[in-house]
Amino acid sequence: MSTRFYMFLWLAAILATTGFYLAGSLTLLVGVVFGFIFFGLTFMGMISVLPTMVHAEVTTAHPVEKAARAHTKREQIAEEIRGFAAAWSENGVEVREVRAHWR
Repeated sequence: MSTRFYMFLWLAAILATTGFYLAGSLTLLVGVVFGFIFFGLTFMGMISVLPTMVHAEVTTAHPVEKAARAHTKREQIAEEIRGFAAAWSENGVEVREVRAHWR
């Protein structure tokens, strides 16, 4: 679905709601119907519009630049993994020795 068409649907629904409100016909039942419409528009956007908007940009880079970026990215990921492992393997909580009652 086109992003432009999706925005048009939102605009049409908002204008219709405003029209009902200004005409004094926005009752509770009509509000619930518009709520279902807005709910549907929200999830329609998540299912059909969002994946088309969020995608990797295709760029052509020189092979040397591409290799340098990949090397930097690998180093950054490796550093994040090392930091995560160090944080979880470090014993930051002191645990007392367990004493049984019969000792």
